[in-house]
Amino acid sequence: MNQDTEIEAAVWTLRRLDTEAEMGWPGGYDPERAHREAGEAVGVLARSVDAAAPEYREMLARNYVRALAER
Repeated sequence: MNQDTEIEAAVWTLRRLDTEAEMGWPGGYDPERAHREAGEAVGVLARSVDAAAPEYREMLARNYVRALAER
């Protein structure tokens, strides 16, 4: 999986978890799954920010926050 695809998947995972939480966890709340999936997704985003050139890190982090806020 290339980095762009991995980042898109991470954003999608976090959005999905947020939607599930808003809906009251229709499939049942599994804290271990939610924690694992959220941790993996945030890790992908954090690693991509760390790998970016220093002058782009803040912009990239802000773009991720905006992307997560979009529905």
